[in-house]
Amino acid sequence: MLIYQPFHILGFFSAFPSDILNVVDIYASGYGARFGGRLSSVIDITTRNGNNREFEGALTLSPFILGVRAEGPLIDSGKISFLTSIRKSVVERAAARLIDRPVPFDFSDVFVKLHGTFGHSTRLSLTHLRTYDRGRVGEDVGLTPLAEVRWSNRAYGLRYIYLPGELPVLAELMVSYSKLDSELGPERDPIRFGSVARVNTSADVTFYGGSLDVRWGLFARTIVLSSELGGLFQNLETEKEYLTEVGIYVEPEFKLTSELRLAPGLRVHSFPSKSQTYVEPRFRAVWEKDIHQVSASVGVYHQETIGVSDRRDATTVFTAWTSVPRYLGVPRAVNATLGYGIRPGRGLEFSVEAYYKNLKNLFIAEWTAFPRLTTRLQPADGRVIGLDMRVELRTPVFYGYINYGLSSVEYEAQQTSLKLWFGTDTFRFRPGHDRRHQVNVLANTSQFGLDFSARWQFGSGLPYNRALGFDGFVLMDDAINVFEVEGSRRVIYERPFNGILPTYHRLDLSAERRFNVMGTKITVQASMLNVYDRANIFYLDVFTLRRADQLPFIPSLGIKIESE
Repeated sequence: MLIYQPFHILGFFSAFPSDILNVVDIYASGYGARFGGRLSSVIDITTRNGNNREFEGALTLSPFILGVRAEGPLIDSGKISFLTSIRKSVVERAAARLIDRPVPFDFSDVFVKLHGTFGHSTRLSLTHLRTYDRGRVGEDVGLTPLAEVRWSNRAYGLRYIYLPGELPVLAELMVSYSKLDSELGPERDPIRFGSVARVNTSADVTFYGGSLDVRWGLFARTIVLSSELGGLFQNLETEKEYLTEVGIYVEPEFKLTSELRLAPGLRVHSFPSKSQTYVEPRFRAVWEKDIHQVSASVGVYHQETIGVSDRRDATTVFTAWTSVPRYLGVPRAVNATLGYGIRPGRGLEFSVEAYYKNLKNLFIAEWTAFPRLTTRLQPADGRVIGLDMRVELRTPVFYGYINYGLSSVEYEAQQTSLKLWFGTDTFRFRPGHDRRHQVNVLANTSQFGLDFSARWQFGSGLPYNRALGFDGFVLMDDAINVFEVEGSRRVIYERPFNGILPTYHRLDLSAERRFNVMGTKITVQASMLNVYDRANIFYLDVFTLRRADQLPFIPSLGIKIESE
């Protein structure tokens, strides 16, 4: 199931509770031929199956969230099991009382999975996910006294697996439906609305041949897009738009030696709504010897659906999904990565990866002085250069890592009207998502029967468009007395994305103790969120400089009860 918004509001919680996860693979770039329709990166999440032997459950209570998990067999034979998780935030009420100030954020999620084993070679899974998020983002002048953003995910998936005992083959059939609805403004009369729904079918076959594994598959997708953007993007249709994508891929992996693996791939991706078909070659190589690992990858990627937002505003909280106009072509990216890893000692690992992305036919807002009226969309090109470094240490009583990310993103676009503003019709700029430096530090140790954890996050400031001032204008479409007509306000900007928002950083601390009482595992956790009460921006109105911040310092005491 494709999830368009996999994180809850503010990014503190994933839409997937950690205790239902099995494997999470993150491809920052250079992913293989079985993934497509995305230019940059993929998060591939596999959830675990429910316990098919006995019933288990868990209850979580804290000032942030209430959660319930239940799992077990549905029939005595253990062939069919269920796993369900329900979570509801209480931060708006409970945490607000702790700190005696409003915390206007709310979210919830529901996850249900049924898994069946039929004979020795057949597996069937049915999965459902539903999420809801809401947050108030301060005053939005001219629209509503208190703006509110909301979004919800709905997804349903079926996965059928067949493993014939006489052949080294794994066959999969997957069918899913996903939908994301987003709104900005009053709940009954939103100012902006966006919706994207997708039906996805795919069939994949993997052959395991010892020194050669081959994976290939077919896919077909139908996507329905609709949006009402309040006049922000004048060449976007407000009616529903239907898209179709079909294709085939093949991805062999050659194990040439015990140290060297090569994985060339080829994906043919067709976009009938654009009357275009693309051949996307992919390649990945991995060399491992003793404590060293070297990897490299390169690939071509295309993406028909994109998220649009008013890029002139700071910390945009509303994104609408749409398709690229036919005359622009489908956005394309060429991604390349080179990585090195080493394990110099027991429990110690170091890795570094460099990446480069060349982007064509991007989709950005045209530069204009009329932010409250209409904004056309225009093509742009871009490039991304980055470096990720990680040091990780594991011992019997300590686990920790330090991650550092360095990234540089630059877009280039042409616009004839810019010559009147800045003397040139070509402009280069850092887009609003270009976070140049990012650091994550985690330390976890067990002492005196307690588990202590500390996490610090840092992110350099994001670019945004600073306003120099305002003037007024009157539309001269008739004989008008300009001394009597109030006119409309117009903003005067600096150069595109010439301002930098404040840095983001936060320290979280926690300590927990586990007890076993009559077959029940009880975990008590004390935590402090945003220990030094950093005011991190969540939303900023560049016209009034009114801002809404993320969560302040919040102490917490929670309990988790699990049956064994």
